[in-house]
Parts: sequence; C-alpha cells; structure tokens
Amino acid sequence: MNQHVRRLFHSCAAATALLTGIVSIVRAQDAGTISGRVIDATSNAPVASAQVQVVGTTRGGVTGDDGRYRIAAIRPGQYQVRALRLGYQASSQTVDVTSGGTAEANFSLAPAAISLEQVVTTATGETERKREIGSAVSTLQPQPEQVASAQNVSQLLSGKVPGVDVQQAGGTVGTASRIRIRGASSISLTNEPLIVIDGIRFNNNVGNSGTTGSTTIGVGGQVPSRLNDINMEDVETFEVLKGPAAAAQYGTAAANGVIQITTKRGRSGRPRWTTFVEGGTIRDVTDYPANYLRVANERNANGSRRACTLDSQTRALCTPNPDSLLIFNPLVAYSPFINGHRGAYGASVAGGSDQITYYVSGNFDREQGVFEISQDQRASGRANLSAQLRDNWNVQTTTCWESFHPRCSATRSTTTHRARRVLALTDTSAAKCRRRYTRSTPTRM
Repeated sequence: MNQHVRRLFHSCAAATALLTGIVSIVRAQDAGTISGRVIDATSNAPVASAQVQVVGTTRGGVTGDDGRYRIAAIRPGQYQVRALRLGYQASSQTVDVTSGGTAEANFSLAPAAISLEQVVTTATGETERKREIGSAVSTLQPQPEQVASAQNVSQLLSGKVPGVDVQQAGGTVGTASRIRIRGASSISLTNEPLIVIDGIRFNNNVGNSGTTGSTTIGVGGQVPSRLNDINMEDVETFEVLKGPAAAAQYGTAAANGVIQITTKRGRSGRPRWTTFVEGGTIRDVTDYPANYLRVANERNANGSRRACTLDSQTRALCTPNPDSLLIFNPLVAYSPFINGHRGAYGASVAGGSDQITYYVSGNFDREQGVFEISQDQRASGRANLSAQLRDNWNVQTTTCWESFHPRCSATRSTTTHRARRVLALTDTSAAKCRRRYTRSTPTRM
C-alpha cells in the first residue's frame, strides 16, 4: 500500500514539474527585453550606478561604467521606466515591449543639488552631524538680500534665531547692540554671549574689565562692539548654542550662550569677484514740540517782566497777561542736527585649484551721524587660505585685520568719547591669536 502511495506521489510531482517547465518555456519565448543607456545631460558622459526600474513591478537594473543597462524577461505590454541617480533629477518614459523583442529607453539626466545632512562645528574645532549633537544648536546662513539690508552683523541675527534678542543700545552711529540668549542671567556681571570665529575665541569686551564687560560711563550708555567690526560679506554661517550644553562644551565663559561664526572659504575654480558699494543720507525727522510762555501783569522789583508759568498760576503767584503768549523752539532756532551721510565699499575674490584655495576680501565703511561729533570709520581685511600638501596633510590659514575709529556724543553730559581700536587676528595650525586695543581717556569739551 505504501509503495502505491509513493508511486502516485512521484508521478504527480513529475507531472507538475513538466507542466511548470512548459509554462516557463512559453513565457520565455513571449518575454521581451528593455535596454538602453543613461548619460549626463550637460556633459553627455555615461552615468554609472544609476537605478533603472520598471514602475509597478519589482524588475529593474543598474547601469554599468558605460551607462548601459538591460532588463530581461519582461512580458509584452506597455510599461513606464524610471531612471534614478543621486545628484540627478529622476526621468521617466513609456516603452512598448513586444513578444521576443527589445525595447530601447535612453535617459538624459540633469544634475540637481540635493540637501545633505547638516553639520556643525564643535568646541574642539571638529565637525559633527547636527542630529547627533545633544545641545540646542540654531544655524543661520545669511542670504544676499539680508546682508544688503543690514548695517552690521548684529542686525543679521535680529529676529532670525529663536531665543536670541538683539537690543539696540543707542541711536548714534558706531554704537553696539546688546545680545541676549534666553534672557539675562546676571545683574552685575556681563550678559553678552561668547563669540567664536573660525574656532578662535573673539573678545567682545570693550571695557577694561573682562567680567563686567563694556563700560558706559561718560558716553551716555553708548559703547562700540567688536562683533560689529566684522565684515558682513565675510560671514558664511552663524551657529547659536543655547542653554547649559553650551557651558558644558566651552566652560563657564559660555554661561550666556555661544555664537559661532564661520567665515567664507575659497573653492576650486576660476576666480569669482564680488564688489559692493553703498551710500545714503541720515536725517533727523523728529518734530520737536515748542515751548510756550506767558508774561504776568506784575513786574519784578527792577521793572522787568515776570514770567507766569502754569505752576505760578496754580499757586496764585501771578496773573497772566491775556495777550502775552510767547512761543520758542530752541531745537529749531539753534538746531544741533546736521544731515549725515554713509558710504561703504568692499570687494572679495575666491577661487583656487584642487590643491590650493583662497578667499581674500577688504572693505571700508564711513558714517557721519546727525550730530557733528558722531562719526564712525571702519576698515578690515581678511585672507583665508587652504592648501592640500599631501593626502593626509591639510594646512589652513586665517588672517584678519580690523580697524575701528568711533566718535560718540554723550547724551547726559558734555563729555565726548574718543576710542581707537585696532584688532589683528591670525590663525594658523597652532591656532594663535593676537589682539591690540588702545583707548584714550574721555575729553572734556
């Protein structure tokens, strides 16, 4: 009995295999092939490792070094074929596959920019993927229209980064802005964030004390800022670190947050020149109210007219003359304001080869405020060089020279403040930084 069952089972298996083979042979005879080539739309060069898929099926292939592909065993019919490659725009076309025939589908892919994973610079100078950083990091890349409308670096951050408050300290030229990251953390100490430019700590303290920061004595609360000395055209990106994580990376100096600034670098290719010229006028358009005065009917002991103010009338010390209203506006009759002007000029060039790249820039900015004594003059130059000496040896040099000559008018006294500051910053592989700051004593007018 068992032998009959086994013979029956073997017979059924053999019949099934025979039928399957016959069906496969018939399908193979009816199947068609899709082949073609994938090339670059700009250079007509073959695109290797491009994926070619038959939409709606699991069939597909990959192009070789010559850009050719071949997809076999496709049943007759109409199909949509799509070509994909990282860095190129996808392309699709419809083909008709005939029985035993070969349908040709060639693709010309256009290059397309793609968004890669964003990286940030850490406290050690290394780059790390942003999603792997445990701290809150906000990245800002100024656009050309934003740089054109801003007057200094502080204004580039105003309203652009969450948690960063930029407060304008004064309305005169050359004055600094107060930057607060997540509010103020101290009453007596400085609340300015730590500034790091290309991996080097940048001292933003104008005063003699590095603890309390800038002093506002004798200048009516107006002080210059070293952050605004930076040329806006040189800034590539801003990275703002907030919270305790910033202090964990940079120490207690970063208790108020950290602003990391990365300047522009050269790229291989032909030299690319960028120039800009700015100009304009500054006027005081405030409509100041006039002073009003009435004369009393009574006279002084020497016979002169007595002023009858509202306070004197309230206390019944005088009786105003009905026809003695006087109007005087000293800010109109003896106006201290003038029409100011502003001019800015700058140029930069970037380029290089596969081994050496460079970025060189310079700018000059001069501004005259609505007060004759309010003046601001800035000049700066920067050179960023990078050389690939060997496969495992890369040398980068960052050099910056800045000069700032502000002259601010006092708002609460007759004291003027003259400051002269020259900053030289040089960074090589040893990461050295040199600074020189000179400041003259206030002058009594």
